[in-house]
Amino acid sequence: MNTVQSVIVKKQGVGQKGPWTMYEATLDNGVKASGFEHVMVGEHVEVKQEGKYLNYTKVATNGASATKSNNGGKDDYWQRKEQRDIEQQPMIMRQHSQHMAMLWFALVSKYDSSFEIPTTEQLRGMISWFQRDINHSPVKPLPPTPEDIAGEQQPSEDPF
Repeated sequence: MNTVQSVIVKKQGVGQKGPWTMYEATLDNGVKASGFEHVMVGEHVEVKQEGKYLNYTKVATNGASATKSNNGGKDDYWQRKEQRDIEQQPMIMRQHSQHMAMLWFALVSKYDSSFEIPTTEQLRGMISWFQRDINHSPVKPLPPTPEDIAGEQQPSEDPF
């Protein structure tokens, strides 16, 4: 087991799985080793010869090899990206619904000279209509039409 004395960025790039960084650590015995895990000065690493390269891996404080953390690295990039996409999906769908509602009001105002600027509640109702429409299934009853929502009468109940 060796202790890290200094660390520099050796190379950076972008691969099929996303961006990566290679570090070069100078160890307490004067040896320089490379690795993709970021290490701090004073941390312990194990050194392993792989072909013509000398590579390091982090060592946990109990002496066992440290497990890969979920805070970076190229090995688990796609799992992290998929999780992030799943978490952001409702926000993206809501933004889409907001955009469609704005476009619908803009389109109506272009062709209807008696059109008045919608109230906040009418806009929110239209956004919700587009949001429900994203999840629309032919088996479910149809949601109210945009004309019903944009008009003076708001539906008293959500059809879902």
